[in-house]
Amino acid sequence: MDRSTKAVMKSQDKWIVQFLIPQCGAVKGLKPEWDKASANMCGKVKFGEVNCQNCPELCSKYKVPHFPYILQFGPDKTKEPVQYKGAWSAGALEEAANQIA
Repeated sequence: MDRSTKAVMKSQDKWIVQFLIPQCGAVKGLKPEWDKASANMCGKVKFGEVNCQNCPELCSKYKVPHFPYILQFGPDKTKEPVQYKGAWSAGALEEAANQIA
């Protein structure tokens, strides 16, 4: 587990984490909306990314089936994260972020 992953798991913050490979077309398409949502949610919910080429063991742990794959982590990291299945717009990501329990 890399340092940033440990930061997510040890924090009591709410997180939305995108599992990705940078060269994926869908990941590139999501990037502007992801960045916008991340900026808009600054101070409320943290956004993170895991490059599955650099952290294959972590992507295996969460059974990442495709890219991008987005998981929502609540403050209680003993609970399983919830897969995000909404639209790939900043507004939809922000709405989901606000609803993380």
